[in-house]
Amino acid sequence: MVDPLLNARPIQAIAELWGFHNPHFSRLFSATYGIPPRDYRHLPPKACANRQPPCAE
Repeated sequence: MVDPLLNARPIQAIAELWGFHNPHFSRLFSATYGIPPRDYRHLPPKACANRQPPCAE
């Protein structure tokens, strides 16, 4: 779910809100999803619907 109120918050801060306390969160995200979280957060909302690229496994 996209929350526009979090746009100004650093990605690491959002990760920590969700319980991800690893300082290498961005690196792990990129390795898992093939796209850095910074780029992911700027995708149009429907870009990841139905797990289509660049979000597909």
